[in-house]
Amino acid sequence: MEAIVLAREQGIDLVAIDDKAARSRASQTGLRPIGTLGLIVLAHRPGHLDASTAMTKVDELVDIHGLYLSSHVRRQIRRQLGGSFTGTVKR
Repeated sequence: MEAIVLAREQGIDLVAIDDKAARSRASQTGLRPIGTLGLIVLAHRPGHLDASTAMTKVDELVDIHGLYLSSHVRRQIRRQLGGSFTGTVKR
């Protein structure tokens, strides 16, 4: 919840939060929460990360840090990366 307080104090509306309850609270207070996956996709859009690197980062979240991604979310990520990555997200 510290991120929410800090964002409001600083007048920032986009806040990086992965916790589901905190994301809900952020939305209720008028903030726009974005998770780690959203940040990866956001970094890809202006060309900071190519699709392959972005998907590698997603793989690391799954393989190293234990993030669970459903098939639906995997497809969404590929679509948001422009469908240019043909690999699979490992589970």
